[in-house]
Amino acid sequence: MRSYREAFAAASSFSPNPDEPIGIYKFDLAIREHVDSHLANGEINYYVNTADGSIGLFDLESIRQAMGGQAIPGVTYEFAVLRGAGNALMCGQSVEYGKACIQAGGDATPGATNWSLDYGNMNEFLRSVANTPPTAMATPVPNTSDMRGTAYEGSTMTLWYDNVPSTVPTEQPWLGFCSGLFKDYLAQVNRVARYVVHEGADTDGGDITCQLLDFRMQQRSFDTGSYPLVTAFTTQGIEESTDIGRRAMRGEMSCEQLAEEMREFARKRGLPVPDDTPCK
Repeated sequence: MRSYREAFAAASSFSPNPDEPIGIYKFDLAIREHVDSHLANGEINYYVNTADGSIGLFDLESIRQAMGGQAIPGVTYEFAVLRGAGNALMCGQSVEYGKACIQAGGDATPGATNWSLDYGNMNEFLRSVANTPPTAMATPVPNTSDMRGTAYEGSTMTLWYDNVPSTVPTEQPWLGFCSGLFKDYLAQVNRVARYVVHEGADTDGGDITCQLLDFRMQQRSFDTGSYPLVTAFTTQGIEESTDIGRRAMRGEMSCEQLAEEMREFARKRGLPVPDDTPCK
């Protein structure tokens, strides 16, 4: 039990990913899981950085298919990293524009949090377990125990975890997209969640189910240094473009002024700059 407690108290010895979007992104934990929801039904493979909890996606085509997404003609995805607060970086190539990394979502740093990466949220879930009625579902995975409590936005989450704690060290409350590793702050050990059900959390009111298929220490990296950065789809970029459109609709600028602001926005945010103007 001492080794499990030591793993719980220890920080990951792996290096966190860079604060800036351009750099070398490294991951040391490989996860394979099956996701079942209203829109998605399939296996996804990804990597996790045990120091900061960021998720690296290298096989985006299979993930797109599992998630029911539509392909974009002429676009090849090569890598994406997901952080907290909706912060994402997606890199690939376009037949029309060439290589690029698109920064999307909140302009948050790696320290920003989503529900599962927040210490307070995980503690709240663990404290709610004692007052939540046990699940009537049969144990879906052998050699596991279950806990059921209140998760994000008041939804109920039931998870089945390995009876034997994990020795993977991390300070992050949760490692993984849906299943994965979580810190049990009550028992002071790290645990591997093998099967997770978010009850009623799906877009159609049904359950989102995740089953862990593989969990192993394995390193992988991706260098975004040769990819031009596009920031038009960050929170700030969307606000700027919306403001330009709003002022144009109000008639606060001439056509020539609008065209110049659009060109300046494209230059600033990494988009192709149009040569012509619609005013001609």
